[in-house]
Amino acid sequence: MSNIDFHSIENPLNTPKVNSDPTLNQSTIIPSTINEDNSNRTNILFLGCSQSGYLKEGQSIPWWLLPNLLALDAPIVAVCWQRFLYANLGQSLNVPASVTLGLVVWGLYLLDRGLDNRKTQNTSLPDRHRFAQRYNRLFMGVGLTGMLLGVLTAFVYLPALSLLSGTILGVLLLLYLIIVHYAPFRLSGSKEFLVGIMFAAGVAIPLFTHFPDQMSIWFPVVVGFAFLCWLNCLLIDRWEKGSIGFGLFPMMISSIIAVIALLSPTPCNLVLFMADSFILLLHLLRNRLGVRFLRVAVDFVLIIPLGIEKIL
Repeated sequence: MSNIDFHSIENPLNTPKVNSDPTLNQSTIIPSTINEDNSNRTNILFLGCSQSGYLKEGQSIPWWLLPNLLALDAPIVAVCWQRFLYANLGQSLNVPASVTLGLVVWGLYLLDRGLDNRKTQNTSLPDRHRFAQRYNRLFMGVGLTGMLLGVLTAFVYLPALSLLSGTILGVLLLLYLIIVHYAPFRLSGSKEFLVGIMFAAGVAIPLFTHFPDQMSIWFPVVVGFAFLCWLNCLLIDRWEKGSIGFGLFPMMISSIIAVIALLSPTPCNLVLFMADSFILLLHLLRNRLGVRFLRVAVDFVLIIPLGIEKIL
């Protein structure tokens, strides 16, 4: 699919229009009527994306946005980190373990997104939610199918100890869905925190089951990865809400990640430092980059350090 046609957008930077009517003593500033959303404060376009990050009717979808809309970015990040952590211990992980993780994560994200949008008809939602809203039944159906295929793969190929750990995590994930989508109240920011913890726990299941005696090596890295995922989700929420200011809380989480990196073995410490730095750089440039680009890039930068470490 092609990107958005820049030429079809009048006054894309939303700059004020000047009325040069000679009957007026001074030029009158007339705000543009295009994109009046207050959250869009800089109105700078990047790669064909407006700061608001919303898809408009009839607007084509950039190809690089599809992994995010289809929730494919999450399983890619999960599998890459799973295999990196395993390789860091000098071991090779069997393919079914990664297939199981990828299917379960993908299915859970589709299901979670479908539940998020099952009742709302809000048209000002971010891209991924509007896309899930449009294809809600498909998201729910594919999500359940993906999770069931992941569970089936686990029962056929994974050892009993991994199945036990996966079952425990599965119960926790079920509790997560109940708390997030059906609880009468929810603490602000709790979903982002729970996603970070659950995501890292799912990635670390093979380590818990196969290398409990080496926990001092891999556990700090898993904790650092959980904080990275939490920071990732927290910043996405802030960007999409148009929050102003850098934010003290993201800086606190980033500082914790830096401390954990210092306690982690090489090359994991380098990977944690790079991922943390890349995320902060995106946050620093948030007013110059569109929300849509930030949403894709913040997941991508979790993978870049793994590739750099491999080259080095």
